[in-house]
Amino acid sequence: MPRVLYLSPQTFLLMTCFFLQRSVVAFLLLSSVGIAHCDVPSAHTALTLADAQRLLESRNIDLRLAQKALGTAAADVITAHERPNATASLNSASINPSTGIGSGSPWHKRADSIFRIDQPFERGGKSKHRVAAANAALDAAQADLFDSERQQRLVLAQVYYDLKRKQDRFAIAEEIVALEQKSRGAADLRLRYGDIARLDVARLQIEATQAENSLTNASADLRAARIALAAVLDLAPNTEQLRAIDEWPEPPAKTDIEPTPDLRHRPDMLAAAARVHQAEAVLALAQAQRKRDVTVGVQFEHYPPDASRTFGFGISVPLFTGNNYSGEIARANADLDSATTQRDKVRIAAESEIAQAISDRQSAAEKYRRCNDQLLVQAHAAAQMAETAYAQGASSLTDLLDARRTLRNTENDAIDARADYANAAAELRAALTTSAGDRTADLNESGQPKIHSIELPDLP
Repeated sequence: MPRVLYLSPQTFLLMTCFFLQRSVVAFLLLSSVGIAHCDVPSAHTALTLADAQRLLESRNIDLRLAQKALGTAAADVITAHERPNATASLNSASINPSTGIGSGSPWHKRADSIFRIDQPFERGGKSKHRVAAANAALDAAQADLFDSERQQRLVLAQVYYDLKRKQDRFAIAEEIVALEQKSRGAADLRLRYGDIARLDVARLQIEATQAENSLTNASADLRAARIALAAVLDLAPNTEQLRAIDEWPEPPAKTDIEPTPDLRHRPDMLAAAARVHQAEAVLALAQAQRKRDVTVGVQFEHYPPDASRTFGFGISVPLFTGNNYSGEIARANADLDSATTQRDKVRIAAESEIAQAISDRQSAAEKYRRCNDQLLVQAHAAAQMAETAYAQGASSLTDLLDARRTLRNTENDAIDARADYANAAAELRAALTTSAGDRTADLNESGQPKIHSIELPDLP
């Protein structure tokens, strides 16, 4: 006969609460795990550049560090608004060892008990200058965050297009291996019928082995490119199937429009200018130290039996007998000169970066057109003619192999030209970022520069 367990209402309620608590904890743990990994792509991931940029904003370690620095600067602003704290003190004085402190309760002992509160008051606008310096540092940290995002977007574009470059090179290497294996099989068949020299078969064997070596190298390069992209996006390093699926950006028909960005609105220029304002505020704060602060104090005094309850107040000011803050002022002046010089350095670097980016994009566009519109077409036509001529016995194996090598080199050059243009366009886009708050770039949808735009184009 089955045994029945009888529980009291109190025991049943306690057990029910226990199991409910365990269930809630387990649910929260599972939910947290799911939330922590919901934005991580799977190992078999095909990424567009836009997808990678969204991951960059939430996962890139450099951006997270810049966000932490911004939080630190915001905390410094809170600190700058705080005023000096008051000081409370409790003292006993006028205790005579000869006569003693008398009898009675502690309140009636013959001792002078003093309770005092002192409150410092700053003069010379110290609080104002301190807040101004903290706000300027916050502005600099904000600009640093956007400049870090600008730079990391460029790094992301470079590793993304490098991955696409390695993907295309790997695909070509696979095609070459398949072609060489097919040629070697056909040569073995022709050798049986005495239609080809054994030397030519050996040469085809060598070409096939070299193609396999090239495929191995291309595979290693592809793995390295995937690891580099995974590192920028803080993904697992074993993303063997990570793929870049965007098409190569093409150069526009015209690239002769010169941009005129306002360098003052670049994130790095905004950060440098904010640090100049911070140095100016720090200098004003150092000069304000020569304005003497005033400390006001009030006190209550109890001295039985005669002066049982008395009140008093006092004022104190520092005497500049040993330090008149000349060193602090000199240091602040030097820091201001350094910040101004650094701002000029950033401006010169920005101007040089834009000029170089414009030149690089122009050269990359010309190379892109030359390789893809001319050389690649000619190399394919020459290789096709060489294949046909060799099949009909009208040319030698040497001519065929030379045509194949030329085509392979031209295809790789064309891939490099596409990647170089994509990188050059991304560099120009980063160089023309003129608004930290809107994270903009001065390129339109065709990749052309545009004047003082605040639109973020789709193409790099």
